[in-house]
Amino acid sequence: MTFKEIFAISNKSGLFSMVQQRKDGAVMQALTPSKTREFVPTRNHMFSPLYSISIFTNDGDNKPLLEVMLEMKARLNELPLPDANASGDSLRQYFTQILPTHAADRVYNSDIKKLIKWFQILMEHDLVNPIPEEENANSNA
Repeated sequence: MTFKEIFAISNKSGLFSMVQQRKDGAVMQALTPSKTREFVPTRNHMFSPLYSISIFTNDGDNKPLLEVMLEMKARLNELPLPDANASGDSLRQYFTQILPTHAADRVYNSDIKKLIKWFQILMEHDLVNPIPEEENANSNA
């Protein structure tokens, strides 16, 4: 499993991998210790591959989520991850150090909280890694 195979699903907490796709939805497996599987209908939920998510910035070039998470991972020793339930000011202060150009008026504290929770889940599964160039080339073809 790689970062490109992980999904966020609207109205569901956590992250998921796709087990089987159907025309009316998909069987998804949670990336939690229980690894529960369930059918998720597309008429009730939106599927967002994490690879397609980016963070708004002030300079107009939105930053891909993976790049932000790679920066978080690289700076873990010098900049410890705050608790996801910390105050909004603490979360914002941390995130400003990770991505100083983020658009503070468009990136909400709840987004930073979710990012930290997702980062923790992905780190547990060793999924915060650069995507190999050949995989990028195949997805752009």
